[in-house]
Amino acid sequence: MYGEQPSEPAVHNAAAFRAVGAREVLKLGAGHSRDALYFTREDFTVLATDFSPLGAAQLREAATVQGTADRVTTAVHNVREPFPLPDASVDTVFAQMLL
Repeated sequence: MYGEQPSEPAVHNAAAFRAVGAREVLKLGAGHSRDALYFTREDFTVLATDFSPLGAAQLREAATVQGTADRVTTAVHNVREPFPLPDASVDTVFAQMLL
């Protein structure tokens, strides 16, 4: 469930996202997300959200170290609140282990 390697659902979904031409992923409940990092390494652009500013900072730091910081944006957001994104602003959503 944890670690540095991507989760099996992330690997599966990356292939599915690619097959339908999705390029922009909204990752809900990202924390310092191994899966968001995996998506960036797979050339997806990721908007990663989490309620923790620390998790978002750790994710940005890890993306910088991995050389994918240009493909990840973080936002502090509680998923219990409406998300202020316009319709069709991302291609797909990934929420592994959020709830």
